Amino acid sequence: MLGEFVTMLQQQPSTGLRRQTTLVVYILSLVGMLVYTFILNLGHLWAVFVTAGVLGFFMTGYLPLGFEFAVELTFPESEGISSGLLNCSAQIFGIVFTIGQGKLIDKWGTLAGNVFLCSFLLMGTIMT
Repeated sequence: MLGEFVTMLQQQPSTGLRRQTTLVVYILSLVGMLVYTFILNLGHLWAVFVTAGVLGFFMTGYLPLGFEFAVELTFPESEGISSGLLNCSAQIFGIVFTIGQGKLIDKWGTLAGNVFLCSFLLMGTIMT
């Protein structure tokens, strides 16, 4: 919740930093996921917790940014339609990614599963 609050303060209309804030938070989510991916097998539990906390800060902080950005992009349409479509697509992608990562972890281990998620975060960063 702290990540959401901090990113929404930065995204107020008076700052004019909506797109830049969205891109920076997305990049920091990618960096956090990459660090988490490679720190997971080091055996330092405290580092895994700190990295997971930083990752959660930026990924959770991206939610309101993504919703606001989508509402801006689909302006003549109502906010409810764009938010509903985002929630629906998030559920579908969440199910697909969870099943896909589970199969990758079963076959090749956690590194492959996390690299799978990092690749899609990279693709999202490029598209943003």
